[in-house]
Amino acid sequence: MDDLNDIGGDGIGGRARMCLLNMCGLPGAGKSTIARALAAHLNDNGTKRDGINIRVSVVSFDDIEKQLAMQSSSSPSPQHQEDAEGRSGGGHPTVTTGSSANLVYDAALWRAARKEAFSRLTALLTEDDEDKEGKRWERAAQAEEATEEGMIGSDTNTGTSDGYRGVRGRRYHLVIADDNFYYASMRYQVHQLARRVSAAHVQLYVEVALETAHLRNALRIGTDRVPRDALDRMAAAMEPPNLPTSRLFERTRTAVVVAAVAGDNDTAAVAVSAWERVYALWGVPPPIPATEEEREAQRLAGSAANATNAVHALDIRSRKVLSECMTAPGMAATTDPKERGRA
Repeated sequence: MDDLNDIGGDGIGGRARMCLLNMCGLPGAGKSTIARALAAHLNDNGTKRDGINIRVSVVSFDDIEKQLAMQSSSSPSPQHQEDAEGRSGGGHPTVTTGSSANLVYDAALWRAARKEAFSRLTALLTEDDEDKEGKRWERAAQAEEATEEGMIGSDTNTGTSDGYRGVRGRRYHLVIADDNFYYASMRYQVHQLARRVSAAHVQLYVEVALETAHLRNALRIGTDRVPRDALDRMAAAMEPPNLPTSRLFERTRTAVVVAAVAGDNDTAAVAVSAWERVYALWGVPPPIPATEEEREAQRLAGSAANATNAVHALDIRSRKVLSECMTAPGMAATTDPKERGRA
């Protein structure tokens, strides 16, 4: 495997410094388990192979929703019916009455949690640029002295770890968005964020049989458990990112792993396989769409080129017609000087 430090890293001809990885799959597929295992794998092995220096952050959309629900639990909140997909966005129904037996969908809370999750993703992907005073560099140096040389800092949920290896060297940041993302439009929102902050965008789709998802979901406790009918509706509404009909932005950015997280060994193996595939797809940031002015300039340039081509084509046709006329019977030039004189 190539060494990240030997590849551009500036988004030109190599890997971007940052990579936004969004998980994708049904509840019970093992996305959160794999995301945590992937972070742990990089912590244990990332700096010991090829000198790779990667920081890992995990933003769990479900955990943020739970945090906001706890913060608002002291005040009554309106009851909302479950939406057509069980959860329009892929979390779990929220307890709004304080009873784990009464699970309802709180649309306002879901929207607030999603907005907060994207805010934290943005902060993680842009914090190095906003470090004007170098305070994070100072904390990184202090953390490096206090930890084993070569350790990678790992953030979970929203954390900000500063355990960098080689403070003055190149730093790479893998930010994992842990959510179901079962609609293509949800994943496109992640793609837009990556494009806006000049980060690479990769998707990790965890495939799982519906019955397996149901079995795992049944083992969850309280608000972690998704109602069975809601999970069924989510499965019916799922838009897999790895189909030939998938949207263009995700056809070359999706890695697929099969959910096999029955035990610690299985989880570790899936994490290793997932990392190899994610690493292979970690490239340059998505291209920025052309502005209206640029599109107009391209249109004018195309029009000018078409006009030039039209004139050239007309010239060719004129020459061809003239040549045909000159070689027509009675029009051909004679080679006899006497005949030319008589003419």
